[in-house]
Amino acid sequence: MSHSATVAGPDRRRENIVAYVTRHGTARVEELARHFDVSQMTVHRDLDTLAADHLLERVRGGARSVSPSMSELAVGQRRQLRRDTK
Repeated sequence: MSHSATVAGPDRRRENIVAYVTRHGTARVEELARHFDVSQMTVHRDLDTLAADHLLERVRGGARSVSPSMSELAVGQRRQLRRDTK
């Protein structure tokens, strides 16, 4: 079921997707759609955006982490997270 991701908007959801994929190493589109209570098309768009920002890697049917932990994200990648808040 949804964690406050859908209420907080797409930027927050994308940040949570990066955290989820980083924590699990990989994630399938269907799994992310269920977890964040959004459509699979929304997840596809989110993953495309996150891959373009180099925050994760797109793989067939889902995504995988580009970094073993959030604390090891490059400065440029961390700047992309919560950029509206900053």
